[in-house]
Amino acid sequence: MVDPGIANEQGGAPKPPPPPSGGRLVRRSLGLLWRHKVLATVVLGAAYANYRFQSAKKKARASNVISSGTVLTWPIANGSIFEADDGGLLGKLARSLSLSSNKISMLDALVALEMAAEDPRVEALAVRVRTSPTSSGQGSISTGLGIAQTQELREALARFQKKEEQHGAAKGRSYFFVDSFDDQITYYLAAAFSDIAVHPAGYLPLTGISSTQLYFKDLADKLGIDVHVEARKDYKSVVAPFSKSHMPEKHRENVMSILECLNATFVGDVAASRGAEIAARGAPAASAAGIVRRAMEEGPLAAPDALQLGLVTANDYLFDVQSVAGSRKTMPLAKYHSARSAEIKSGRPAGAEAATVGVVYLIGGIERHSYPGAGGVVRALLEAAKDPSVGSIVLRIDSGGGDVIASDTIGAAVDRVQDKYGKPVVASYGNVSASGAYYASATCKRIFASPGTITGSIGVAAMRPIFTRKLLGYLGTNVEELYTIDNRSNSAFTAPHGAELDRYRKSIDQIYATFTARVAKGRGYSDEDVESVAQGRIFTGTQALSNGLVDEMGGFTRAIEAAAQMACRRHHHHHHHHQPAPADAGRQAEFKADITRNVLVKEFPEEKDLAQLIARIFDDGDISRLASSSTTEDLAALLDGVSAAGVSAAVAALFSQNPRRLAEQSMRQNGPRAESDDTRFG
Repeated sequence: MVDPGIANEQGGAPKPPPPPSGGRLVRRSLGLLWRHKVLATVVLGAAYANYRFQSAKKKARASNVISSGTVLTWPIANGSIFEADDGGLLGKLARSLSLSSNKISMLDALVALEMAAEDPRVEALAVRVRTSPTSSGQGSISTGLGIAQTQELREALARFQKKEEQHGAAKGRSYFFVDSFDDQITYYLAAAFSDIAVHPAGYLPLTGISSTQLYFKDLADKLGIDVHVEARKDYKSVVAPFSKSHMPEKHRENVMSILECLNATFVGDVAASRGAEIAARGAPAASAAGIVRRAMEEGPLAAPDALQLGLVTANDYLFDVQSVAGSRKTMPLAKYHSARSAEIKSGRPAGAEAATVGVVYLIGGIERHSYPGAGGVVRALLEAAKDPSVGSIVLRIDSGGGDVIASDTIGAAVDRVQDKYGKPVVASYGNVSASGAYYASATCKRIFASPGTITGSIGVAAMRPIFTRKLLGYLGTNVEELYTIDNRSNSAFTAPHGAELDRYRKSIDQIYATFTARVAKGRGYSDEDVESVAQGRIFTGTQALSNGLVDEMGGFTRAIEAAAQMACRRHHHHHHHHQPAPADAGRQAEFKADITRNVLVKEFPEEKDLAQLIARIFDDGDISRLASSSTTEDLAALLDGVSAAGVSAAVAALFSQNPRRLAEQSMRQNGPRAESDDTRFG
């Protein structure tokens, strides 16, 4: 073997070692990968994930392009349209990954329809109502919406269909496809569409708006359960099913008034929507309302009979939406909302005037200890109030009321937002905003409702079951009670009487007086006049508009636009100290809030990242949520506005490691009988 040095001296160069063969290179590479298999797996996985992500992103960008002649598609099932996102962390993640793209919020659906009404590229809308499984295992063909929600969608559809009037049948056409109708409200929505196709074997259950109520007093008597109730006043009958054998006359009068008003609105709206189709079948359009009412008297109707009357357009099958779209591009409504919103945001000129409106939801029964509970609503209100970008707030409500203290807490937060932060709160009522929900929102600057909204119920009801010896005898049980003080207020086996009963009734009277005083202050009634809308009466939105309980007929989007207009006025007032410069005054006068152009919506509480979602899921107690997002001054002011009996529990909760447990314990020991007696605003 030649020494490399000698080779250099002799003028030669050393020969490089021969390259490894292909087989040796593969073996060496595989050995290297095996020694570092964990790192290699991570790197290769990341590379593959990035490739899939970029491919999906590219595909999404292509599918998000809104083409001329687009047909929007909207598959609807029971639960696919929701008010507030209550799906928790998994639901949010699923929607963000498009695993449940058929779901859309009520607000997004309304805004999407209104944007489509102004978008010349959108030609038509096709809706298919699909069967959704129920707890019994059988399917339900229903939207799952209430009357007021349906009226909001009908209003948005009317805007969309104006395109047809302006541009002819090629634009603004809407199609509704369903196998059959399981309820009248789904047909109420369908009636607003240009074309309604029903399976030939389907049917239309038009029977008129009705109500059914069970009464349990006789059953309770047989079991040996006495139910002591206190209601303020005659029309507050939420507890009547447990203390009466039959419907009280005042309640019957009130409910019939509601039903007749709702039914008249239903008939009138359907007749207006289907009048042209009814006339095309040979009946005069003027008699459309009579035909709808007669159909209710003869219903349910088979699909061929509904077709003959003009209540539907066709008895047909739909195997694929492409039969409607043809060669035109289709786009899901939820995807359209996302794509069009991004277009509007990117196309807004720098410095263009826009108003940001915060939206807070109050959905379902108002409780202290459930999630999100009163604390969650208060936290959202304060978070929106402190956000410098938010000029006003809309409180969206779909609630029949609930716990007295919880309702009072939310009402105190509404007042706090308006008084301390100077931000107007506008209420938007959905299907129902009654009792405690009305209490919480009575002082809002403006209240919007739909004709079919149920509201009012300004009153208080308390119910206390008493288990008698008869029941204990059935159960083969005996009870002995021992008391250190002669006070059996908390006993479930002794009915209140004497001084104890007087105190009990006095507390109910005080709560009722507080309720009516709050309504009088918020709505501008005199002390005498407020009784005419109180006493527990319920009203439709139409009736509430006439008596002053609400300010305006309008849905969610109209409430947001009104709030945006208020925010604009507040902004100019704040910056110009009552004397705006002429140019600014001109801009203020020119600004017209339009949710599709110059209104930004920000929902609260804001979910900024995954950690916050997890923190919310595992957060312990509604009061602790209030504490974590509020200053000491905020808490002091809020607690000062809350019923005094709840303060000790709230203070104990704020300084404890387990606030929910201490709050419940304090309520049992010191608070009013709101839990055991079920004293409620609903």
